[in-house]
Amino acid sequence: MKREKQSKMRTKDITQIAMTVSAMLVGGFLIYMISSRFPLPGFKYAAMSPYLSFIVAMLLINFNLKRSVLIVNTVFAMVMSMVSIYMGLAIFSTGVLTQITQTMIPKGWRYKNTVVSALYSVYTVGTALTVSKLFIAKEIFEIITWPYVLALMTIAFVLGLVGAYAGDLLGNRVFRSRQN
Repeated sequence: MKREKQSKMRTKDITQIAMTVSAMLVGGFLIYMISSRFPLPGFKYAAMSPYLSFIVAMLLINFNLKRSVLIVNTVFAMVMSMVSIYMGLAIFSTGVLTQITQTMIPKGWRYKNTVVSALYSVYTVGTALTVSKLFIAKEIFEIITWPYVLALMTIAFVLGLVGAYAGDLLGNRVFRSRQN
């Protein structure tokens, strides 16, 4: 049985958005704090890749609404803008890029959710470092070169694939068990 995407939000959808944003906040904060011990600039974003891709994969499987990634990232960006407007800008940009990618990939492709979820992590690294490099004038961002950003984005893609694959496996099992 194929589920059609809905265009109106229900209470269940709003709850799913809130739970997803909460999971991104709490899990992302914990990973961010642990990975901030590493001296490489931007490494913390790549270290969050498996977790973020896992969350996005679960979202894409279980959330029955068009533009789900963009909706969740808009709420997440509004929350994180209270901490830093630049962080909010990077998060919103990540959501826009991911949503564009999701609409460009054909619907029937088997690995669509996995690739979109992994690319979410790539966009997270790319937008966070780009926004930091362009808008925050600190010496640390002067040493970040574009090849370094591309290398971190590649690492984020590989780690994101692992998280996305795990999210697809678990999400499909949970969704199938709900149907039975």
